[in-house]
Amino acid sequence: MAGVTIRRGTPDDFTEAQRLNHAHFEYEHAIGCHPQDSFNLNWTYEPGGVEALQKWLSGTPGIAAWFAEVDGRLVGYLMAVAATLDYRTANPMVELRVMFIEEPYRRQGIGTQLMTVFKDWAREQGAKRLKVGSYTPNHQAIAFYRRHGFKDFELYLEQSFE
Repeated sequence: MAGVTIRRGTPDDFTEAQRLNHAHFEYEHAIGCHPQDSFNLNWTYEPGGVEALQKWLSGTPGIAAWFAEVDGRLVGYLMAVAATLDYRTANPMVELRVMFIEEPYRRQGIGTQLMTVFKDWAREQGAKRLKVGSYTPNHQAIAFYRRHGFKDFELYLEQSFE
């Protein structure tokens, strides 16, 4: 898509990061990613969410956020972290933690642009492996990640327990 700018997030992006993160949660909830009453859709605005988003935007080494901007509006984001996992031999591992693009801007190459800057950053971090997770009902995201070279690796199962 012409006219898209991909840029690193800064603390000045906090309010927009909250908006996009909340929209991300609502989207996942709408497509059935969150079992009934198992996800706090307002987390983004609560102390834990505020602290997490501030950390992503802080410029702390090994943590990064990027935004896709179209005509002055932030329409998508990607957040990642580099970590050394003692139980893995291929370190550091870089994980794409969250990625979301607003509906009207999907399937226009923005996700690919975000993925490119993510992979470039992962190389700068010395990554040996990349990791991403997705909720099982999010078929579009899973297909996107597979198109970008990710393979099935791990499966988590969840059960309501009272």
